[in-house]
Amino acid sequence: DMDVFFGRGKKICSHPGNGRFRRLVEANRQRYNDLGTSNMAKKEVAVQMVNSVKAYGGRFLEIVRDMGSYSDAYIEVTDEEARK
Repeated sequence: DMDVFFGRGKKICSHPGNGRFRRLVEANRQRYNDLGTSNMAKKEVAVQMVNSVKAYGGRFLEIVRDMGSYSDAYIEVTDEEARK
């Protein structure tokens, strides 16, 4: 329930970890926007949000579809991918 899943769809959007992350993003939106064009400062805000998720035990996961089975697998993405 702490993980953040990459992707679209109702299943992903309704996942508790994704909801928690959306609230974190919303809580930091004004601070991020107030930084204007400072890309380094904006990157630092993104780094802090990724670190916050990891601090409470969350991971950023991407689905790996296996067409040969009935279940999907997930891989953890890098911090750089998570910041995008």
